[in-house]
Amino acid sequence: MHDRLTPVFHRLATLPQVRAIALAGSHATLSAGPASDYDLYVYTEDDIPAEVRRSMGLAFSPDAQIIDAWGPALAWTDPISGVDFDTMFFGTRWIRDQIEKVMQHCEPSLGYSTCFLHTVRVSRILFDPSGWFGRLQHRALQPYPNLLAQRIIALNYPALRDCHSSYRQQLEKAATRGDVISLNHRASAFLASVFDILFALNKVAHPGEKRLLDLAQQLCPLRPPELREDITALLQTAATNPYGVVAAVDRLVDSLKALIDAHPSG
Repeated sequence: MHDRLTPVFHRLATLPQVRAIALAGSHATLSAGPASDYDLYVYTEDDIPAEVRRSMGLAFSPDAQIIDAWGPALAWTDPISGVDFDTMFFGTRWIRDQIEKVMQHCEPSLGYSTCFLHTVRVSRILFDPSGWFGRLQHRALQPYPNLLAQRIIALNYPALRDCHSSYRQQLEKAATRGDVISLNHRASAFLASVFDILFALNKVAHPGEKRLLDLAQQLCPLRPPELREDITALLQTAATNPYGVVAAVDRLVDSLKALIDAHPSG
């Protein structure tokens, strides 16, 4: 563990709202590279005011910033090592509900259905005096529900091509308009559902937005044989030959459908 991490979570643990602190991301999964930052998750019973969070961050670095665009967060760069710290503040009730949403109620989303489940599963506990996070993590580590996998596929697969206003249809219209921004946006949403289906089919919690092709190869024995090539072709086509994007979508969806038909979930 980086020697700059210990004083950080020790200091964060002094805040009265904090119930647990965990390390997630690449440092938790032992896959960090030289440029990897530290992803700290601080679980709180009540909101911590922004000025309190910033004051805490300034104890670590003069460049500490409050970044609440994606939820309460604090970021800074360690002035000695140059390592970046991203600290997210999650409510205990909220994260519990996210885990129960998928593990108990088997509720899917359109893309990224089980990302928070993944975060809790891979976390390394740094501070958990009551054992609350340990119990939550134990719940998250239970077997992936078959019904959850089925529902993720049932929600996401039709959106790829089979329903009105499918991603395929939206991409075709964007190509007809020559709308490169919409092409990029809809291709990203299309791929979010592709990966949601793929991880569900393999009953693997969705690992997030980074290194997805590499992680799919590592974690998903069930995957289209030309997944990397098909996705690369889709993205290159959307950027350079918009009128070919529909054919690229069809190749990817056809291979995914063959996989689903051959390995029905559950």
